[in-house]
Amino acid sequence: MNTTTDPHPDRPSDVARAIAAIDDDTPIVAGAAPLSEAEIDRLREELYRLVSDTRPTVAVEPIIHIQSRTRVGGEALARFPGSASTHEWFRTADALGLKTELEMRIIEEVVRNSQTGRGFISVNVSPDTLLDPRCLPLLKSADGAELVVEMTDHESVPSLSLLRPHLDAIRDAGVRVAVHVSSFGTDITRLLMLTNPDVVKLDPPLSASIVAGGQQHASARNFFSYCRRHGVFIVAVGVGDGDLPALHDAGADAVQGRQLSLG
Repeated sequence: MNTTTDPHPDRPSDVARAIAAIDDDTPIVAGAAPLSEAEIDRLREELYRLVSDTRPTVAVEPIIHIQSRTRVGGEALARFPGSASTHEWFRTADALGLKTELEMRIIEEVVRNSQTGRGFISVNVSPDTLLDPRCLPLLKSADGAELVVEMTDHESVPSLSLLRPHLDAIRDAGVRVAVHVSSFGTDITRLLMLTNPDVVKLDPPLSASIVAGGQQHASARNFFSYCRRHGVFIVAVGVGDGDLPALHDAGADAVQGRQLSLG
């Protein structure tokens, strides 16, 4: 499978077709004939080898403190070869039972390339990967780097009673915990109470809703008040320079986004 160029950019990629084939009983991708069982097996084998053998690179998107306009950290973003998106890679890995392996590889890259003196670096880690016995020793191996493991509220937590000891062990190793949230509802507040994060990161649509004002702005103030009482650092994601005054007024500590000229 070619992972560097796509001679037919308008045609669904093998990754996209394979995802549909693995996910559906009668896989049909728009504009393409259904895959045969033999084709599905072939693609599955090729994708398994591809995901198993590929080592992603990591780009760091800066996180900027609003008040001081200085860089305080960054988020590690995985980059893969070829035309398939990062989302496709992870969907494929998940369908093949390789999501934890892929996340572990990304953590390895972060640990290998982490630098001291550039603030913290957060890396997205699913609950299943946090429960993997290889995860904690790998995080501990980042000598001197300020690591933050970031969970999203979209991820299902298999059991908080199982997860909490792992989070405690991670903190004991000097690694902080972040939760990426997409709403200000009671379920999110409960998640924060159960995970006790050091950092909360706001989903881009949530950040945009705060900038737009209205009801979400009022909800944000209440949410941020809870975070401040518990010493939680608040990062608004997916914003631009012009959004900083509204986010600072609402109570955010820092921002992260491709449209920022800072950092």
